[in-house]
Amino acid sequence: MYNNLNDGGLKMTHIESFCKALKIAWVKRVLDEQNDGHWKKLFYANTKQIGVVYIFLCNFVGSDLNCSGINGFWKDILFAWSHYRYYNPVKFKDIMNQSLWNNSHIKIDGKTIMYKKWFDKGILFVKDIMKIDGSFKTFLELQEILQLNQGCYLEYFALLFCMKKEWKRILKIGDLEQEREEDGYMKFITFKKVTKPCYEKLVSTFCLNLLNTNQCEKWSYDLNVNLRDLIQWQNRFEIVYWVTLDTKIRVFQFKFIHRRLATNDYLYKIGIHNSPVCNFCKKEPQSLLHLFCTCSKIQQFWSDINAWLLRNNVYTQKFSYLDICFGFGEKTHHLINTIVFYAKYFIYKTKYEEKNLSFLRFTKELDFLQQVEYIIAFRKGKQNTHKQKWRPLI
Repeated sequence: MYNNLNDGGLKMTHIESFCKALKIAWVKRVLDEQNDGHWKKLFYANTKQIGVVYIFLCNFVGSDLNCSGINGFWKDILFAWSHYRYYNPVKFKDIMNQSLWNNSHIKIDGKTIMYKKWFDKGILFVKDIMKIDGSFKTFLELQEILQLNQGCYLEYFALLFCMKKEWKRILKIGDLEQEREEDGYMKFITFKKVTKPCYEKLVSTFCLNLLNTNQCEKWSYDLNVNLRDLIQWQNRFEIVYWVTLDTKIRVFQFKFIHRRLATNDYLYKIGIHNSPVCNFCKKEPQSLLHLFCTCSKIQQFWSDINAWLLRNNVYTQKFSYLDICFGFGEKTHHLINTIVFYAKYFIYKTKYEEKNLSFLRFTKELDFLQQVEYIIAFRKGKQNTHKQKWRPLI
């Protein structure tokens, strides 16, 4: 439901992600040097123990952060930021630029660490304790450079011990030529307006790649073709939004392509209908493909539509099962696609009402659809587009 239209979704707003994106917008305000509002003093006072603005460079999960003494408002912002920023670094440059403090990948006794003395001396990232050859600086070397006291000895070895073995291996090998992963922070500071791009990243974790689900495979099985090679799914998902302004047709095609229409065969299996047999031909089980394509009565209905379109010089070829199910991929066939999609809606409505198919009734309803679309187009100032689309039948 949260996917974009061309990914088979309805682009519905994911409320949780949207609220997090609004909270993340406060991070942009904190980092804005030109914004010197007095409210910033509250942020500085609340986050002193975790490094103030340094916290936005840290790679943490919200639940790992030491939030004692932090105002609930800023705590919510930091938790939202963690959902945007957190990732698992696996490349040399990413690991070198990892924060040493407030990092969920560097924990002692299950908790993130913050050595205030080290922090105050400017030791902030993994690269700050590394040598050129990929080994860690010794305690004596750090002590000499940073004037650390002897009491930091145990802290030093605890820090090295909690480093991931995989990180140590990658750092030892070293690969300066390897590109960094996309850094959420570096990308974030380039945004002029942050809410939309942050929301898109957050909601992407809730979106599905429908090409990897079994519904596309089910269509391939029903039609006995490899649809991955024949059609571009992204076009077929959003084509109904190109061709018609009518909401009920858009909703119907969405349900159809996602196989969410109840046929007699399905209703019989779940004990709601007395028989799986088709309403129209009274012979075969009414599957999705049978209801819209293979039923003898339905095939006659499509033949009547083809003949009618031929008489009006609108379209000269017969519809294939692919055309009926998914429409025509080209953006030049708006009227044909509208007729095909509405014909399927008409078939399903007739089945639901338990009536006989009537081509004459279909043409009258199609004329009414044209009038409805004209009213919508008039309100949106798109009368010329409407007339160009419907000209062959007006």
